[in-house]
Amino acid sequence: MRVIIFSGKGGSGVSTIAAATAVAIAKDGRRTLAFGLGPGLAAVFGLSLGQEPAVVAEGLWALEGRHRHDSPDEMRDWLGALLEWRGMEAGLAEDLAALPGVNHLGRLLELERHVREGRFDAVVVDAAPLAQFLELPGALDSAARWLERLFAPREQTLFEPLLRVFAGEYATTGDDVFERGRDILTRLANLRTALVDPEISSVRLVSTPDMGAAGDVQRALAALNLFDYPVDAVAVNRKLPAEVSDAFFAAVRRQEEETARYLASSVAPMPVLVA
Repeated sequence: MRVIIFSGKGGSGVSTIAAATAVAIAKDGRRTLAFGLGPGLAAVFGLSLGQEPAVVAEGLWALEGRHRHDSPDEMRDWLGALLEWRGMEAGLAEDLAALPGVNHLGRLLELERHVREGRFDAVVVDAAPLAQFLELPGALDSAARWLERLFAPREQTLFEPLLRVFAGEYATTGDDVFERGRDILTRLANLRTALVDPEISSVRLVSTPDMGAAGDVQRALAALNLFDYPVDAVAVNRKLPAEVSDAFFAAVRRQEEETARYLASSVAPMPVLVA
């Protein structure tokens, strides 16, 4: 199993490059899933995509998430059940469980399922825009910490069976909620383990050929390195092609070449791939 994650600023062509990479891997004879954490792949492939894999071509499937209120989401549903069980008003519990960060964790649970099931040789992830994507490593680390703090193994006390007799359905409901929580946080922790393993996963950052975007790449590299996420390439996309020689574009071309040199020196020995 190989997992390749693409992220970059909005408009840099992340979805296009992720889709092209998935096509290339599939053409090489490997079962490939293009996994969209958000919208984008449907427009590239010219298809209507949902949250389950749809056939794009031979050996290639794709899906994408759109974070609709009525979309299935394990994390949101579990948080809603947990908050309601703890006595929070149902409508407020549902609102809190539908916050944007929670939706991302729900999509990561879907990614974990596809990685764990092993139906594909490669999963190419069209990640959220860079600012949102950089929140995910911290969220996965938090999931691992909460797994240890909330669900640490413990001995049953002498009085627990007696208390359960009097608590009745309340105790059973609590057990169900906690077991679901243990499963969800375990899966997120396992996904984190897979995503920081360079034998399995890598992140590739997509940038446009301008200095502002190059600075974003450097900041993203620093953040991902803090969480041990392996970054193995930077893609500079939407560069003027060589055959555009009109003098009108001379200043733009000089700026693009300067940015390419700057990026190459700042991320060396990592390759910078130009498109």
